[in-house]
Amino acid sequence: MKKILLFFYSFYFFPAAIIMLLYGLVQMRKALKIQEKEGFDAAQAFIRTKSPSFSRKIFSNFGCRPEIIGKDKLPKDENYIIVMNHQSFLDPMLLLGFIAEDLFLLAKEELEKIPFYKEAMQLFCITIDRHNPSKAVKSLRKILEFLKNGKNIGIFPEGTRSKDSSLGKFAEGSLKIAHKSRKKIVPVLINGSGDAMPKGSWVVRPAKVKAIIMDPVDAGEFKVYEEYEAYVRDQMEKGLNKLKG
Repeated sequence: MKKILLFFYSFYFFPAAIIMLLYGLVQMRKALKIQEKEGFDAAQAFIRTKSPSFSRKIFSNFGCRPEIIGKDKLPKDENYIIVMNHQSFLDPMLLLGFIAEDLFLLAKEELEKIPFYKEAMQLFCITIDRHNPSKAVKSLRKILEFLKNGKNIGIFPEGTRSKDSSLGKFAEGSLKIAHKSRKKIVPVLINGSGDAMPKGSWVVRPAKVKAIIMDPVDAGEFKVYEEYEAYVRDQMEKGLNKLKG
C-alpha cells in the first residue's frame, strides 16, 4: 500500500520540487551576481532574506511541520557553533529555516558535484577537501576568521548521513576547530528527517520531524580535546534518545 501511495504522491512531488528548485536556483544566481559586483556582504544581505522561507517551504509543501524544542537555548549575546547529527539532505534546510537563519555550514567539497548544491555551497557553506591537507588547512583558517567576525558555524561531526537514524561515529578531529576557537558549542539533534528523505532517495515525503536544542557547551572548560569530544557526543546521544523516547 505504501508503494502505491508513494507512486501517486510522486505525481505531485516532482512538478512541485522542480518549481521550487528552479526558484531557489534563480535566487542563488542573483545573489552570486550581486557578490561579483558588490561583494560578499551585499550577496548575503540579499540571499538571507530569501533562504529561511524557501527552506521552510521545502518542509511544509511536502507534508512536514518540524517541531523545534529548546530554541531559547541559543546564545543571544555571542556567536556560536552548532553541532548536529545527520540523517538527511534536509538537515541543512532545517537549520537554516527553523533554527539559525544566518548559519554557515562546514561541508565536504565533493557535494559541489551535485546539481543545485554548487550554488548553495558558495553562499551558505565553507567547503573542505578532506583529501588535500593544504586546502583543508585553508578551510579551517576561514572558519576561524568567520567566527572571529561574529558569524555562526554549523558542523555535522559524523561527516555523512546515518543509515539507521542512530548517532554515528564522529569523523576524526571533527570538533578540533570548535575546541580551538573556544566558542560555545550548541548540540542540536534531529530525528525523522531520514524518514522524510531517506538516504538514496530524492523524494521528500510526509514525516514527523523533530529537533531538540541542548544546553551550550563551553569549550573553555575542557583542556583536553578528547574529553571535550566525549562530552559533546554524550550530550548528543542523550538528546537523540530523548527525541526517540
